Amino acid sequence: MPYVALAAAVVVGIIVGLLTICIYYVGIFLAGASIGFLVPWFILGAINVPFLRAHFYVIIIICAVVAIIVGIVALILQKWFFIVGTSILGAFIVTWGVDYYIELGSMVYYLLLFAENRSSLKPCWYSWTMMPVFFILALAGFLIQAFVTGRKYDHKKEMKGM
Repeated sequence: MPYVALAAAVVVGIIVGLLTICIYYVGIFLAGASIGFLVPWFILGAINVPFLRAHFYVIIIICAVVAIIVGIVALILQKWFFIVGTSILGAFIVTWGVDYYIELGSMVYYLLLFAENRSSLKPCWYSWTMMPVFFILALAGFLIQAFVTGRKYDHKKEMKGM
């Protein structure tokens, strides 16, 4: 039975991946929506409000609304979205990698338990130090891309040449 779920996930992933490649604006919206869903989930998991633990549907509604808003903003501000999105994603991957090698991924595991509304695990001091590291890395990635590598470059001009 777990293989059926895995096969379904792979098939859906391939179909959505092809859809986002073939239809440029759908890809931008879905990328923005995924960032818009993950960031509030990360923040709500970090602040740990008891009301949100008791009412899990509120978390889903907040994340879904922010995901739709960020998806629309991504369509409007494409260049800045890519800079912000890749900064956040890169910071998350680096933070998760360091956390995995030091604590076997307990910070991400805590966020997963929070999303499933069964978090009895309390983050230790190390997880609380990794949260600011995530935001510092995201800010550093944004500043480097916005003011060093992304100056005087427009991805739309590159797309027209293809």
